[in-house]
Amino acid sequence: FMFLRKMYPVIYSNNVLEGWAPMTPPEGMFGWIQASWQTSNDQVEEAAGLDHAMLLEFSNLGMKIMFRIGAPLLFVLGPMNALFGGGFAGDDNMSKLSFGNVDPNSWLHMAHPFFIWGVVIIVVKSIYDAQRAFLPRRFHWLRLMPEPRSTTVLVEGIPFDQRSDDELRKFFEGMFSEDKVKSAYVVKDTAHLCGLIASQKAAENNLTETVSRWENAGKDEAKKPTMLTYTGYRVDCRAYYGLQIEEFQKHIKEERARIKVEAAFVGGVNGACGFVNFHSRGDAEIAQRLDYTPDAEEWVVSNPPGPESIRWQDLQDPPEHASVETVIGYALVAGLYFAYLPLVIGIAKYAGMINMGPFQSLWSGIAPSLGLTVMVSFLPTILHLIFKSFFSLKDEAWAQYKLQNYYFWFQVTFVILVTAIGGDVSDFARTLATSPFEVFALFGKSMPSATHFYMNFMVLQW
Repeated sequence: FMFLRKMYPVIYSNNVLEGWAPMTPPEGMFGWIQASWQTSNDQVEEAAGLDHAMLLEFSNLGMKIMFRIGAPLLFVLGPMNALFGGGFAGDDNMSKLSFGNVDPNSWLHMAHPFFIWGVVIIVVKSIYDAQRAFLPRRFHWLRLMPEPRSTTVLVEGIPFDQRSDDELRKFFEGMFSEDKVKSAYVVKDTAHLCGLIASQKAAENNLTETVSRWENAGKDEAKKPTMLTYTGYRVDCRAYYGLQIEEFQKHIKEERARIKVEAAFVGGVNGACGFVNFHSRGDAEIAQRLDYTPDAEEWVVSNPPGPESIRWQDLQDPPEHASVETVIGYALVAGLYFAYLPLVIGIAKYAGMINMGPFQSLWSGIAPSLGLTVMVSFLPTILHLIFKSFFSLKDEAWAQYKLQNYYFWFQVTFVILVTAIGGDVSDFARTLATSPFEVFALFGKSMPSATHFYMNFMVLQW
């Protein structure tokens, strides 16, 4: 990063170049460290938004928690395990600081619960303190939310006979009054129009590139750019792309006219989602808290996404099509869940077969947890791809929110509980479903003896 930010400032220092950053980093290789250290969360929130400020605060919270629980565990409990544990780990030096070194009959079993409850109390208090500090920022952000977003609601599940701008407005005017509703619009199916516009832009880019190459050649007519068409004729690229642009402009104009005509009637290009804008923010808040129908999937009213991050293709999807894609998405997540552990074991087994020569001793310590590290590293990318491809998210940021939830449970299952699960996820799930209270005995038998695995994992993560 220290080298790349100097070589590619537009990519790594664009906020500084545009004047959006809170400060300009000093010159030098390590100037960015000073700027980062001196930038407060308030400055980050003002320059980049609340989400970015809270992402940094989340990282700070993680470091604080690790320090608060890591210091006593490493400098108090660790030496106690090493000195008074009874040497149960044998020649496994990495596990001497851990519970794996404690003899089953050692008195240290009475001390560990106090440290465990200490970890729980510290973590819970740290999270509550962070939430307490976050709420004022959240309230401040909500108060400063500009119109029309603050006075608009997103409506999903609009019944078919009310899928038009006029019918949507009439419905909410009937629920409130005519003077309360400012505007109402149903999301239109513009997939074909967007495709035409994208094709036109591609033709324009091709024309610009062709003209640029010709000008660089000195505008020599003998070197004018040509291309071979599918009919076998060679034509001038400039004329070809120019005709393409004119043709696309004609189709775009016709498609816009068609959408405008069909939008006046129920159905057609009108989808099942829409936006209703009120004159006051209070009415918009009330609209989100009303029940409009006994069917929970009709007239679902919520806060709208930010205009810069709306996923219009998700809003345009018919409900039945979105439902099928969601089922496929859940099936892929379930498949990933059951294929995860075999992949981890396979990578670790293959890594253990590799001979690193003089570095074999180091490799032997890393290889057992290499599979888990690789899968944990790629898991967010795989999950994010599934969510954005098959789930109806409405907002780009909601993919990150969904990723956090699923990634957390994958981490709990395949990092913390991986030693108890063993090599068969389905068998563990069966035990959990049929005899849930046996799980605690399973954890108690398998996890203490696997501390070497966790120590390897932590070292490899660093």
